[in-house]
Amino acid sequence: MSDEIPDYWVTGISNNNWQETAKRLVKLGSQIPSVKDRVLELVWLICTEDARRQANGLLRAQKVEG
Repeated sequence: MSDEIPDYWVTGISNNNWQETAKRLVKLGSQIPSVKDRVLELVWLICTEDARRQANGLLRAQKVEG
């Protein structure tokens, strides 16, 4: 396997399916040790970005209700 990340590993990002994307990236990181650190960084960014979007959505909803 090469050190390049195939396109199909990251298609979940564009589909807002961050959980599946994170799982695929973790699996990829375990298969290609040379990209493991970068893959884990990407997973962290994906998860925190989703959490930030969810938190912002909740804050907007509270402002509308309040």
